[in-house]
Amino acid sequence: MGNMSGDSDSICGILCLAYYHFMKQNGLTHIIVDHATVYHIPLLNLSRSDLESRFESLYILETYGVDTKILITLDDVDLPRVIEHANTSIVLYDHNVPNSKQIYLC
Repeated sequence: MGNMSGDSDSICGILCLAYYHFMKQNGLTHIIVDHATVYHIPLLNLSRSDLESRFESLYILETYGVDTKILITLDDVDLPRVIEHANTSIVLYDHNVPNSKQIYLC
């Protein structure tokens, strides 16, 4: 999960990190670990409307053929519920602590 500023380095970085983990797993979309499926899903730490106002980031993503409609934003997931009810790990990217509104991630 990138930082809440949603700047280009955070957005592109979190996509690259998820892609890195995907490629690290020998090109498989998932791996089996102790009979559990592990997915590396990039979550943009901003709303869909905020993403649409990040013109520099949109330009970069569109230039490289990334369909922004399929990117996952905070509008697409109930993060507190996922954290509470799922076997989920969150990796913070481009910052070292969650902001005060996301203290439940600690």
